[in-house]
Amino acid sequence: MRNQVSLPFWLVIILIVLFFINLGMPFQIPPPPPDLRRWLGLLLLGFLGWWVYQSWIARPKPAPPPPAPAPAIPTTGITYEGIVHDYHYNDLGDMDGVYVQTNEGQELLFHFPPHLAKKISDIASTGKAITIIAHARGPAAHLDIQQLTAANGSTLSLSPPQPPPPPSGENITVRIDTLVFQLNERGEKIGLVQKPYLIALRPDVIENLSSAFEAKPLDIIVTGIARDEGYFVNKYHYIVVHPLTITIDHQTFLLQ
Repeated sequence: MRNQVSLPFWLVIILIVLFFINLGMPFQIPPPPPDLRRWLGLLLLGFLGWWVYQSWIARPKPAPPPPAPAPAIPTTGITYEGIVHDYHYNDLGDMDGVYVQTNEGQELLFHFPPHLAKKISDIASTGKAITIIAHARGPAAHLDIQQLTAANGSTLSLSPPQPPPPPSGENITVRIDTLVFQLNERGEKIGLVQKPYLIALRPDVIENLSSAFEAKPLDIIVTGIARDEGYFVNKYHYIVVHPLTITIDHQTFLLQ
């Protein structure tokens, strides 16, 4: 709302007087001498300037918007102590979890990103005592590791800032000599094998290319990115390749 200043009563009288004087109409008050009229005009202009300044220029500035709220601080995790019992692997065969037999007699699965498997397996080897700080995620209450400490004091923190992600990998071309599929534990196809590579294929890609595969192609060439296996632990002991294109008997498919 503007901070407006009302015209005072005496200024209204002066304006009325000057109006009738300029019209030349008879009025009870005799017209002032020219010098007085000039001073009254200057006074009027000065006051009008002051009124404009107070009403429009010097009005209070709107208050600045409130600062953005600070990012939410993650809830403090729960501490678990126990013995490393085994490891969990995803469909590609990458280690992404550790089973711990807690001191309370529970066997719990703690999850972590696959690219941290090498670091975690160096600290949390099977049969060793371990202390884990974790928090539950999602409806299934998956336990994500925030911090892991071995009995010898070695510690790895997965809370921000986390260890950096692995490098993007190396662009390679792989020619498939024999059509061999890698299966997961449920018997589902997860990719093509050309040792030492595992060409990771999504289920929708395998389904879309099933007819081409069933035709027993003579020539299969894959281009893609071979990841740096120094960060991962893969139970199949393959170098995983994320394909960009696959050419089957001179017909190329984009896989993105």
